[in-house]
Amino acid sequence: MRRPPITIRFALIALLLACVLPLATGIGVSAYLNSRETMGLLWRDLANELVEGAREKTLRHVEAGAGQLRLHRISTDSGELDPADHEQLLDTLQRCLLAHPSVTWCSYGAADGSYFSAYRTFDNEIRRTRRIRGEDDAEQTDWLLQPDGSLEAVLELRTDFDSRARPWWSVGCAATRPAWSRPFLFASHRQPGIVHTLRQDHPDGTLRGVWLLEYELSRIAGFLREMKEAARQRGGPFAEANVFIVSDNGTVIGHPSGETVLGSGDATRLIPAAEHPDDEIRQAYRSAGELGLDKRQRFRFDVEGVSFLGMSAPFEAGEGPAWTTLVTVPSEALVGPIRKSNRAAAIIATGITLVSVLVSLVLAERLARPLSRLAGDLERIGRLELQDASTDQHSRIREIAEMMAARDKMTGGLRSFSKYVPARLVRQLISEGQEATLGGEIRELTIFFSDIVGFTGMGESMPIPDLVDHLAGHFEQLSRVIGEESGVVDKFIGDSVMAFWGAPHRVENHALSACRAALRAQEQLAALRETQRQRGRPEVHARIGINSGEVLVGNIGAEDRMNYTVIGDAANVASRLEQRCKVHKVPILIGERTRELAGNGIVAFPIDKVVVKGREQGIVVHQLLALRQDASAKLSAMEVPVQTAFDAYLAGDFSTAGRILSGLLIDLPQEDPLRSLEARCRELERNPPVDWTGVIRSGFESA
Repeated sequence: MRRPPITIRFALIALLLACVLPLATGIGVSAYLNSRETMGLLWRDLANELVEGAREKTLRHVEAGAGQLRLHRISTDSGELDPADHEQLLDTLQRCLLAHPSVTWCSYGAADGSYFSAYRTFDNEIRRTRRIRGEDDAEQTDWLLQPDGSLEAVLELRTDFDSRARPWWSVGCAATRPAWSRPFLFASHRQPGIVHTLRQDHPDGTLRGVWLLEYELSRIAGFLREMKEAARQRGGPFAEANVFIVSDNGTVIGHPSGETVLGSGDATRLIPAAEHPDDEIRQAYRSAGELGLDKRQRFRFDVEGVSFLGMSAPFEAGEGPAWTTLVTVPSEALVGPIRKSNRAAAIIATGITLVSVLVSLVLAERLARPLSRLAGDLERIGRLELQDASTDQHSRIREIAEMMAARDKMTGGLRSFSKYVPARLVRQLISEGQEATLGGEIRELTIFFSDIVGFTGMGESMPIPDLVDHLAGHFEQLSRVIGEESGVVDKFIGDSVMAFWGAPHRVENHALSACRAALRAQEQLAALRETQRQRGRPEVHARIGINSGEVLVGNIGAEDRMNYTVIGDAANVASRLEQRCKVHKVPILIGERTRELAGNGIVAFPIDKVVVKGREQGIVVHQLLALRQDASAKLSAMEVPVQTAFDAYLAGDFSTAGRILSGLLIDLPQEDPLRSLEARCRELERNPPVDWTGVIRSGFESA
């Protein structure tokens, strides 16, 4: 390589002098750009925090819907619930209402226009209503739920109400999965609301009716008011920010002041954002609409000469309603303090830089001479010319002195290293610039973790040679089973074994192969325990956790020591599932993705929803029981009711879940996890949780 014509001495002095002339301009530009950057970051973080807060509170308000609607339809399809039995239907709707405090109406609209509901009044009383549709009108009867649980008839009249004429009817008829209506006014008290609805069919596929969960939108305004008050107490730019929520057709769903309707009585109507009397939301909605409300956007707008910053963010895809959050804040609330701080910083930086340049001119000479010598020494070392450096080389600058000391140590170390490797070969590699590389690929695999129960106590009770011999049989059997089922043993970690399926060679159904290996391993371990008992040795029991997902697989490590292994969240979850076996007292646990991929090839029961360490979202864990081909008819027949009970448990219908599980526990062992789940349902039914997500947090994981 040709030596550059510019020396380090000249470069240092020229660089420092060149910085002086543009310094003032540079600081000014830097302060301006820094102001813009800081403002942008601050506004982004502020807006995202408010968007996520509003979205989380809103979705938590309506999250009970999808699971409850599906539960109604499943119960009807299975014959447990008959909508034609009006008393049973009203009892079910009443229980649904009591189980979900955020729901205002739990209803069912029949195909003939009849309507049945349990609802909350403004006084927080619980009422039931039945509207039997006749040829020309409907016969309505309302009952009031008394404190002792009895019902008192409080209203009997004839009305022209027809569920088929309500705004939600057409949405419900088309809703083969839970769907949201657009906002509308309740027929009874002209308050804004929204309906989560699901179609119910007869066995022949014809329409039987529509299930509904109705929410009053006034509570969303309450959430936004609380956020506004909290922001004021927090101070700073948050104090002047506002959050609004609008529907997909532009109707105002939530406003901190509660302004969502105009007029009164029959003249009441919902307010479109484009016509809202509040200039701030009206202008923000118009500006956001010009950019598109289908994705997160930041924008600017003016209200009466005042500049505002805005952000629009649609609710994420899922089973929530198609709404959009708008966040606004006056620009000056963010920019003012930043500008003042940057002006002061620019003045200070100018003075410090000028002084630094003068001092640097003096130090340049002292830096250049030893660095030049050091560069020459390093060049020779690069060629493995490892003679000792000149003894007269020294420096009073600590960093340069440390570099020289490091050079001397490196020279000595390379001199020793050259005695173990051919120096000529190393020089050739250096001269040709060759370099080995490591890497891998992202692939969906199934990961397997196994751990011996009580290994610490076993190790304390046996001499090391006996312990190694005692465990050898288990490890040999486990390795053989994994290999026969197309798996790869990654490593032995003390008493633990890690394996995976799907790499380096692809396995057609890696999840099923891993499950088959786990079941075979437990069978062979049971046979091994019999031999151990006969020899008078401690019995070996093992826990197994299996999970599937995308991981990084390939050669990981250093150039001189590599390991073909996997890294990723899916592998971490598999390890946590193995540890989780101890909590549920089961030998094998598998994750949601493994259960999905294994499909009908296995029999597995969902037994809990947990948050494993290092993850925020809950996952459903399954107890692996048998291969489908080996399972008894009785065990296979339990899968559907167990899944139905677990779905009810996740939906917060603990009564239904507990009732189904009670019928399945007759022949199960005393410590079966389904017994624990049934007991939990009974406890949760007595003490219903607030904001139920299906996860009970306890300890480093949740049960």
